Parts: sequence; structure tokens; C-alpha cells
Amino acid sequence: MNTGPNTLILALFLLGTTQGTAQTTIADGNWSDPSTWGGVPPFGTGNVVIGHHVVLDLDYGHSSGSLTVNPGGSLVGNSDMRAFALNYPGGTATMTVNGTFDVARVYLASNTVSNGGAFHADSLLCSATLTNSLGAGMVADQFRIDPGGTLNNAGSVETVNFLNISTVVNSGSVSASDFANSKDFTVANTGVMNIAFDFSNIDTLGGPAIFTINGTVLVGNDWHNGGQMNGSGRFCINHNTWNSGALTGTFDFCDLTGGDVDLNTGTVAGSITYCTTPCDVGTGEGAEEVLVDIFPDPFSSSANVRTGRYLHNAAITVVDGLGRTVLRMSNITGRTATLHRDGLPSGPYLLRLTQEGQVLATERIIIHD
Repeated sequence: MNTGPNTLILALFLLGTTQGTAQTTIADGNWSDPSTWGGVPPFGTGNVVIGHHVVLDLDYGHSSGSLTVNPGGSLVGNSDMRAFALNYPGGTATMTVNGTFDVARVYLASNTVSNGGAFHADSLLCSATLTNSLGAGMVADQFRIDPGGTLNNAGSVETVNFLNISTVVNSGSVSASDFANSKDFTVANTGVMNIAFDFSNIDTLGGPAIFTINGTVLVGNDWHNGGQMNGSGRFCINHNTWNSGALTGTFDFCDLTGGDVDLNTGTVAGSITYCTTPCDVGTGEGAEEVLVDIFPDPFSSSANVRTGRYLHNAAITVVDGLGRTVLRMSNITGRTATLHRDGLPSGPYLLRLTQEGQVLATERIIIHD
């Protein structure tokens, strides 16, 4: 019987990836470090449970079993290029996040993904069935639902660019700088969308583009429909509007530049109403709502601050519970900044992002020991 080193390594590998036994973290640490797991780290299969702070220090794919991030646990990439894939190029794995997931490049290829916590990515490509639960949050600079994918959102989604080429149902909130639908998007009666810049419903990719609005959609700049639009909700649009498709249903349409559609080369049903409810999406810079992602939060030494807009000579101020400014960062240019604790006591604070004297965003942060 061969009991050499190679046999022992193989045995440990098989033990670490047995589908019937969960591999659970036992300590904070790197994914590739055996001491994080009390044995061989996961190698893409099996039932993996994360209950600690785990740093993803390698590109990783999971293809069978399950991956679960428990409340209080986190899986965080260690670089802006770190990649995570579920079921690519094939597989049957499922994924559940009830803690924190923060990896730069994410591809959810198939099966089911449930988020009940905080899900962060620079770019997120989804052709799986993705559920974002009530109270949960997803933040991604680039958010794309690919053919075969589904997003059911009851929580909050924040992104710079949102593109749907499949199916989305939004009963929560979606905030984006730019939005495009090329397949099937429904805003439920509890759903709200806040698009800081441009909105388009056109069928150049997925086709036909069908947008059902039973909730509220606010558009800070231009609006274009080249597909089919229906529902009983309302649009509030700040600038130019162009319809080259079909508007049906009983939704209310309010263009702040004139009430109805500026340019209509399609069809508009007589059941559409115009500005029957108050409509205000702000004007000028106020319409350019800045999306801010702070991670980790709470934090003990430093946090990354990411914004949905390119900043130029912006500033961050941190204010304590007595209204005193206790920390200030100036000359911030770009989309990211690192906030250091600099000896501040533990507790809650307010973070304000300003540029040219205007408050772009205010966020609550927590520092802990």
C-alpha cells in the first residue's frame, strides 16, 4: 500500500472537499491559509461556510455544493483585480450571503444566489437567479443581468451603470447613474428607481425591450423609449424625452421641460396622464446624486470609500455626535479614497462628501475597537 507524501496530500484534499461535510472557518485569515479552515482550504467544491473575516487572496471559482457567508462573516478580495466566479464554465453550486461579500470582479453564471447582507463588487455579471432580500444591499460600479439571469430585488441596489438583457423585478430601490433595459424589467408598486443621468428602454441586445412601471422612476437627465412601456406608476424626468416605441397603460408621465413627451415618433395611448402628481427630481448638480460605498463598515483602522462619480478636488469630513468635525480629507480626485481612523474613539459618526461647497452625500459610519 502506498502511504507516501503524494497519497497523504490527495487524502487531505479529498477530505477538505467532501460534499457531505461543510468546511467552516475557524479563524480570521486568508482563504489560502490552512489555519483559516483548520485544514486544507476549499478547492472549488463542497459546502463552504464563512463565519469569520476571510481575505480572498487568489482568484476563485466554486462549482458544486454551496458557499455561505454567515452574519458577522465576510469574504473580501485583496486587490482591485480579484475575481470570483460561481459555476463557470459550468456547475451546480448555490451561494448565500448573510454577512459581507466584497470582491472586485464577480461572475454568477448559474443556479441561485441569495443576498441578505451586503454584497459589493466593482463589476457584477449575472446569468444566475439572484435574489436581493428586503433590508439587504448590493453595490456594484457595473451591474449587468445577462441572458438567462434573473434579479428579484426587494432591498437596495446601487450602481453606476445598470444594464438588463434578461429579467428584473424591482420591489425595492435601484439607484444608478445610467440605466438601460433591453429585455424585461418590472418596477412593482413598492419599487423606486432613481437614475441620476440617462434612462433608455431599447431592444438592441435582448429584445423586445419591455418596461413595466407600477412604482416610481425618477430620471435626472434624458429619457428614451424605443420598446414597449406599460403600467400604472409614474415617471418624473428632468430633461429631454423621446419616444420611438409604444407607451401604453395608465402611468403618469411628467417631463419637467414641458409636461408630455418632447419628441414622439412612436405611439402614445390616450390613457397615459401627464404630471397629475407632484414631480421633482432636482435640477443641475442636485440631480447628480452621488452613490457612496464605504467598506468595511463598521471598521477598526481604515475603510475604503468608493463613489459612483468621478470626483475632482472633493473633500471628506467626519463629524461626531456633538456636531464637531473630527477628521477632514481634502483634494480627493477620482472614485476612491481611504479613510483612516487616526486615533478616533469608537462609536458612530457622520461622513460628508463635498465638492465645490456642495454636499454630495452623507453617510453614517461606525468605528469599533
